[in-house]
Amino acid sequence: MQNQPELLEQFPYSTDAQWFNALQFVRKAMFVEDFWQTFKGLYKKVEQYVIASPEACTGSVQKLVSAFIERIDAATSQEIKYQRFPTVATLGYMKRRARRLLNHFGKNNPDVYITLAKSLLVAQEGKTAIHAEQWICLDLFWANSTRYAQTGFGHNNYSLKKDKFQLKNAEERFSEIWENNLQVLHELLQKDLPTQVSEFVVKILERKQSNLPALSEKKLGTFFQSGSVWLQRVAVRMAYEKLTFQNISPELYAGLVLFASPALQQKVTEINKKRAQNNKDWEHQFASSLRDTVIGLLEGGNNSRRVINALTYLNDKYPTTLKKIDALAMAPALLQSKHKILQDIAFISIQNAKKEDAMTWISALGTERNPAKDVFYDKIRVTLAGKFNKNLNRNDVRPFIFNTSYYVADFGWHLTSKMQEWYMYQLWSKFTQGSAMYGKKREMFMNAITSPSGIAAFKRYYNYSGYFVGYFRNENLTFVLTYAGKEMVDIFKKYHKDQFINYPIYNLSSLANLPADLRDEIFAECLPTYQNKEIFDYVWYIRSIFQQSTTNPWLLEAIKQLIENSKFTKGCAYHIFDALLNYDQSNRQTVFAMLLTLSQSKQDALQEILASYPSWLVGHASLFPVSWRERALQNLNIEAVINIVRDSDATQWDVLKDSVYAFLRNNPQPSSFWKDILEMAINMPESPLVARILENADCKKMFLQLEDASILEIAQPELEDLLSEWATANVTLFAMGSPELFRLCIHKLPKLRQAGYTLAKQHGITISFGLRLMESDLPEAVGEAQAFFNSLPTQSDTEWESLLGMIDSPNRQVRIFALAYWKGRAEHLGMRPQLLPFLSEHADQAVQEAVAREIKDKKVQNPFVQRFEKEVLRQKNKARKAKDVVKAHIEETLEIDANTLIELAQSANKREAEWAIVQLTKKALAGEDTAGFVLQ
Repeated sequence: MQNQPELLEQFPYSTDAQWFNALQFVRKAMFVEDFWQTFKGLYKKVEQYVIASPEACTGSVQKLVSAFIERIDAATSQEIKYQRFPTVATLGYMKRRARRLLNHFGKNNPDVYITLAKSLLVAQEGKTAIHAEQWICLDLFWANSTRYAQTGFGHNNYSLKKDKFQLKNAEERFSEIWENNLQVLHELLQKDLPTQVSEFVVKILERKQSNLPALSEKKLGTFFQSGSVWLQRVAVRMAYEKLTFQNISPELYAGLVLFASPALQQKVTEINKKRAQNNKDWEHQFASSLRDTVIGLLEGGNNSRRVINALTYLNDKYPTTLKKIDALAMAPALLQSKHKILQDIAFISIQNAKKEDAMTWISALGTERNPAKDVFYDKIRVTLAGKFNKNLNRNDVRPFIFNTSYYVADFGWHLTSKMQEWYMYQLWSKFTQGSAMYGKKREMFMNAITSPSGIAAFKRYYNYSGYFVGYFRNENLTFVLTYAGKEMVDIFKKYHKDQFINYPIYNLSSLANLPADLRDEIFAECLPTYQNKEIFDYVWYIRSIFQQSTTNPWLLEAIKQLIENSKFTKGCAYHIFDALLNYDQSNRQTVFAMLLTLSQSKQDALQEILASYPSWLVGHASLFPVSWRERALQNLNIEAVINIVRDSDATQWDVLKDSVYAFLRNNPQPSSFWKDILEMAINMPESPLVARILENADCKKMFLQLEDASILEIAQPELEDLLSEWATANVTLFAMGSPELFRLCIHKLPKLRQAGYTLAKQHGITISFGLRLMESDLPEAVGEAQAFFNSLPTQSDTEWESLLGMIDSPNRQVRIFALAYWKGRAEHLGMRPQLLPFLSEHADQAVQEAVAREIKDKKVQNPFVQRFEKEVLRQKNKARKAKDVVKAHIEETLEIDANTLIELAQSANKREAEWAIVQLTKKALAGEDTAGFVLQ
């Protein structure tokens, strides 16, 4: 059919053909965008036309209006859900508009109304029921009903309110119009219309006490099947009237037997016995019809006494008939009934059922447990479970287990006995992963932990995989312990107790989350088992417990009791501190406060291990009480203490400094300590160590009290004032002539040297100390020594000893000064006869030269002279100046033995040899006989 937009332009039509064409379009137009625009536009024109001219609503016009109402009433949202136009909202609008038009006629033109309403009802012929979206049609029946109502403020479907009752007041709209047109009602009743229409007609006719028209047996049969009390009552009355004077069909008789009152049933039975035509075929058709009607009622949820009596009657007289029923379709009615006949029917069907029907049968028991159903459930569970083979997989069982019905879930857990344990793990995991506290999962979880099969399945799996219990989330575990029976609770209690005994710290947090009574019970029972066991053995677990104690104070008290009641070694103490201090802990202060409440023996273990890890003191000094800090420092070597001083930040140093200074006061340190400190002051002047030690009055006082002159090994100019102050404070170390005094006098720093000279002068300089000063080659020291020697009184033993000491000095410059010293005091020192013999034995060339000149100049006559001169002459390649002076003296005196000259004459040194020959010649000319030398 094509769209005809011209219908809008041509309206109102002038010919019958045009009216007919419009009628055909309305009846057949598709509800799609283009057609809908024409359909809706034409409806509005027709509506305006008939409202403006009511007298025109006859003939073709009336047919067109009727077609519009029928078409709009029959349309459903399902038909247009994939269309852009019309929308569901637009369709609802059109339904309301058509209903208003019909009601308009009801108020203003009853004849048109009854004609349109009849046409609308006749249009339902052949249907089994009028559906809920047919607002216009249903409004005819229930506009004034309290039982039925249109939801959504008149925008949605009609629905039955089961908790409402309708008194004898009329439910239909425009009752007076219908009551004035009983003939129309008679005509409607004789047509094949839905139950709602027949019930509507019957109620009005009975209310008006009008005789009903004669109805066919088929019609009466539909009344029996309708479920309507009004229609069933009419059917009983009319069927009985027929039976009293003629034979009726077995189907009609079955309805009469079922719905008649007990007294009437007896009459019906007596009449029927007299009918000769009731053969086996008739009996079979009767039994089948009665069965079908009863089953229909059961499927609709009707298990009244009437239905039960009928089933009992069939079971007694026609048992084979019941075997042919489809019991699965009415399983809820059968299983939820307390009547034995229904249960027997159900069990017979269950025995013949397939495993695919098991879910339907078990679900039919309902979602709630009822002790009255338990026995029957136990019976059918065994029967249905036997239909499942072994080695089921999780997909076979999951639909049963994850079901809110108690019996369905129990059946599923019963089936798990035919599964591998791995599949059990997967099923239980579903219950542990998410919370079981809300919605359907709560009901499923409740079924799992309270149903006998669920408990048995859990115990079976627990024996296979005991650790699995620990996977339960805390809220799920609480749920189990709250709602499960003692059998399940004991399993969880035993598991958590065993786990806590074996791994107490690891499982402490799990224990803490148990309900308080159970938690405390398990903890108290397990505590004695740790008496000789080290349990603080894994830092990460301890750290986690400390962190969790922020929100669960019970954990701290538990830790305290575990420490007090276990074997608490240094290793345990280390793990406690490691977990507390080396990781971020928001609850550190609270945890440490707990540690300070431990017994003394446990605190001793903690304090002892603290000394081995000074970094803990540096990083967390404020945590430790003074006694702990001082004890730790006493057990540290000085290097560790220095590191604490150096590495502590300002905040921690403020806490530690008093303890550190007390430690240094009570433990005087050797000079090596102070040397390291002083060197650091030079190399790292910005180091906190410098300010905290050298600039501290107490530490400086300790340094100044150091009685070890080895500190003078430090000679950095930056420390000159400090070292000078130290030297001034320790004068007792620098005794007269002591090595310490000498070290001070030759120190590289001027202030220290001056301090040394001052002390040396105060004490008095000795000859040996003066010699050491001169031998130092330090100009200031040499000058101080020379001044000392020059200041010695003449003709004193000190003068003589000083000269001898200086002459014997290994230092050449000292010997040179000694010779000058000798010359400067010659008039006194020359009076010492032993001086030249003593000096003649000296190996120094300068001394030899000075002795030789003294002999020559003073013409010394002494036996040592020849020895001295002979030794000087024999020296090879050295003492040239002394030799020249000796030669000059010999040339004057010729006082030298010839053998010496002969020895020189024979030497390889030509100059020496020639000089010796000249001297020998002089001796020979002087008449001295020289053996081995001949003058030619």
